[in-house]
Amino acid sequence: MIQSHAVRSQQWADEQVQRLVAAGYHQHQADPTTFLAGVRRADFRWGWGFTRLHTFVLFGRVEHASGDNVCEFTALALRWAEQAKGGMPRGFRTGAAVLPVLVCNTADESAHEQLSRRPAKHFALFELPMLVVLSQGRWATYSGRVVWGGVYQDFLRAQQQLVVGDLAGEAPDMSGAGRRAVMSVVMSVAMASMVLFAIGYWFVYRLFF
Repeated sequence: MIQSHAVRSQQWADEQVQRLVAAGYHQHQADPTTFLAGVRRADFRWGWGFTRLHTFVLFGRVEHASGDNVCEFTALALRWAEQAKGGMPRGFRTGAAVLPVLVCNTADESAHEQLSRRPAKHFALFELPMLVVLSQGRWATYSGRVVWGGVYQDFLRAQQQLVVGDLAGEAPDMSGAGRRAVMSVVMSVAMASMVLFAIGYWFVYRLFF
């Protein structure tokens, strides 16, 4: 019996959710009329300049994907993540990353062209849309360097690989990873120096003023 794309995409999304949960994600209730499933996690790293990153992975379905579909689903995923994040406002030592995963049966050239463009910039909010073509067993995403939020790029690339598992696809460009690692260390040292200076200034002020 040949399964419909709707059934196959839901099964595939459920399988990825199970693997993501096993890797440290938490399943999060997403609007079933818009998303197949959703998971999230939060990570704090010294190398990220003492920031916490909330990562959301949201799965959606369309029979045939176009560039407009990719844009529309990415916008829906961003809005949902903004509402679901909670905690401190974005920018107060915290940010959010959204991986919208659009699962399709076929895709046209405009969908791949949209994915080839550098992701849009948002304040302390990062997007890395992904397209999964189940009929071909392949996936695609932006493979260039990311400047805005580049300190998180290696982590987010690893999360993308975790999402797609053994699906075939072009490996994202990891060139410059060493330079980003050095910059992360420099940022961490700079932030630590600023914190120590602030603490020292506060003690001096309390003692002499």
